[in-house]
Amino acid sequence: MTAERLFRKAGYDVIYPQQLAGLCCGQPFESKGLNEAADAKSAELEALLGDASQGGRLPIVFDTSPCAYRMKRKVEGRLKILDSIEFIHDAVLPRCG
Repeated sequence: MTAERLFRKAGYDVIYPQQLAGLCCGQPFESKGLNEAADAKSAELEALLGDASQGGRLPIVFDTSPCAYRMKRKVEGRLKILDSIEFIHDAVLPRCG
């Protein structure tokens, strides 16, 4: 079962940001020491996630922990970022249990 199907089963709508295919948290650039490029990519992602999450009102779930970790550091206090395991534990399981 895909995560999206599991989220929907728990009653959550799944919203994707615009231009999803071209987005990146910047982690691959940061790991190579290209911090300026990494920060530019995470800023681009933050702007589109802000729109998709209604200005941070909705939680944002990442399916990769390294990306979730990087974005948590970059947007601390502005957007609610969770990796998929956190979201499943905290929000999905109580509704499906």
